[in-house]
Amino acid sequence: MSHFLWLLNRSCIKDWNVDPKLPRRFHWRPLRRSTLAPSPHIDSIEFRSLNTSDLPMQIGNCSRYNISYLLLYLAVLHSIAMAQLAPLVVPALKKHTATVIWAHGLGDTGHGWLSMAENYRRRGKFEDVAFIFPNAPNIPVTVNFGMQMPGWYDIIAFNDLAQAQDQPGILKSRDYFHSLIKAEIDKGIPSSRIILGGFSQGGSISIFAGLTSPYPLAGIFGLSSYLLLADALPKLITPALKSANSSTPIFMGHGDSDPLVKLEWGQRTAEVLKGMGWKVDMRVYKGLVHSADPKEMDDLEGWLSERLGASSEQ
Repeated sequence: MSHFLWLLNRSCIKDWNVDPKLPRRFHWRPLRRSTLAPSPHIDSIEFRSLNTSDLPMQIGNCSRYNISYLLLYLAVLHSIAMAQLAPLVVPALKKHTATVIWAHGLGDTGHGWLSMAENYRRRGKFEDVAFIFPNAPNIPVTVNFGMQMPGWYDIIAFNDLAQAQDQPGILKSRDYFHSLIKAEIDKGIPSSRIILGGFSQGGSISIFAGLTSPYPLAGIFGLSSYLLLADALPKLITPALKSANSSTPIFMGHGDSDPLVKLEWGQRTAEVLKGMGWKVDMRVYKGLVHSADPKEMDDLEGWLSERLGASSEQ
């Protein structure tokens, strides 16, 4: 932002009335260490927005030459906004033996589900498990009138999420999640100790990425989710991929009052996956809309404990 203020100061300071000594309000900074004792720090960055009231701008008299520089700078800012932020990571408190990768839904960020790991830490749960909360890139979303928001793939329409799916975006995100899994394996974590899951769009891409993973996983979960590329899935899951995760258990949770991702889509997903040979634990929660439920979180915690063993419960 200092470069931006310098440009304003040098190009049209008389018209923009910018104080060159304004504080930097638009910057990246490390997050502070967690206040949860003895919770470890969270590896992340935080984006703080500019207070536009600090910049009373009157651009009428700026030259075309100066405006072109400003437009170029805005283009650079746009490219930065489109970049994908690094995942939030909550390291294991004890010896790292397992990892849970937890994906957020459309329009959210990794911070949206960070409280789950904080809750586990407060209660001494999963102390040998690292939690990874990826951040989706900002992409144009059709149902959002083409405006950008965090998303793992484009949503064409909400009336039937199973139709007109963004296959290129889905495959790109699948590859990204596979890279996260591979990175954990490279750290020495067996793939059989890695769980992949998420909520809504994050759960849907997790199910898809898990089913097509070349590495055998400890489990896959999807909350308020649905099956992606159902027609193409049999071709995408080669015999080698099917063999890798043929015995991988899947947990699905869904509210019976979900107006966005309809319950029937989640149930149909479970039926299709069972028909393909997967073991699916499908739970339905009465009165739950497109959100999470305490009972659902308890059920998921129990399922995670079963998948990751007794050491993660201590």
